[in-house]
Amino acid sequence: MNLVHAEFSHAQELLPGLSFDGILLDLGVSSHQLDTGSRGFSCDRNGPLDMRMDATQGQTAAQILAELDEEQVSRILRSYGEEPLNRKLAREMVKTRRLNPIGTTGELAEIVRRSVPRKVERKSLVRVFQALRILVNDELRILESALQSLFAILAPEGRLAVISYHSLEDRPVKRFFNRQANPCTCPPQLPVCICKRTPLAQVLTRKPVRTSLKESESNPRSRSARLRVLQKLAVN
Repeated sequence: MNLVHAEFSHAQELLPGLSFDGILLDLGVSSHQLDTGSRGFSCDRNGPLDMRMDATQGQTAAQILAELDEEQVSRILRSYGEEPLNRKLAREMVKTRRLNPIGTTGELAEIVRRSVPRKVERKSLVRVFQALRILVNDELRILESALQSLFAILAPEGRLAVISYHSLEDRPVKRFFNRQANPCTCPPQLPVCICKRTPLAQVLTRKPVRTSLKESESNPRSRSARLRVLQKLAVN
């Protein structure tokens, strides 16, 4: 086994000349990271507001949050967290940091708790932390690049399996898979294809595979997991 410290979007350049019969891409944050307060991913454990996957580079969530204006914070919470109360939360975050910087996960969680109704508190906490984590690590851009890179090193008839955990991850995976299976760019009104683009792959999962009730009960964090599988077509 060889371990490589790098973004998975760099797979093609890190593995030149190699091809694989199967690749599994698990997009979830590890339980170890979530359960370690010092990493800053957890809304339940107090620690520095970091959230970097690679703690050796880039800005922390605290540094980025200190620089964004209210409209930018609102947009991030809406776009990356799909948080309905994004404007109210952004206003409270900016208001709070005028008095004291938001430097810990506990401080951020407290802002959320006092700003939203109790019945949606948990969902808002998860969405706010998700939004900042995606921003800090540029996750959606890297995902798009990773899918291209991994498909390129997939052997003919090889399979690419991707496990996503929320709709912001699942949507680009679904779009990428569909583009490989149906790359035609002709206008829909044309009776026949004239672009001559042929399918590069076959989608093996018409709908994403979800966890069973038994697995969800034994591993609650798997409840939101969605598995999609793509098989590369053999070269004619």
